[in-house]
Amino acid sequence: MSQPFPDKFGVANTCTPASVDYFIEIFGYQEALELGSIDDPTRNDINYDKIQIALNDAAVLIDNYILTAPPQGKILIAGSYRRTQAIIARRYLDTLRP
Repeated sequence: MSQPFPDKFGVANTCTPASVDYFIEIFGYQEALELGSIDDPTRNDINYDKIQIALNDAAVLIDNYILTAPPQGKILIAGSYRRTQAIIARRYLDTLRP
């Protein structure tokens, strides 16, 4: 597996993005079901598309921080990328919960 090229500070972006399966693993099936179907409470399956959109939005936010961070910050962010992405996505999905 090839490594990404380092940026001008010599830090490579080796972040592993979160998947919907990872989201379900850390927050549980019931939480993923509720968060993915806030707009349709009668839904009885996980809305993978809605969770993936929230994960994508969280990734863009984190990537923007990485672009502007100093080298030490990039290393800190990269170390917790996937977990932070899932936490931010959960927050995005939870903003509409009554």
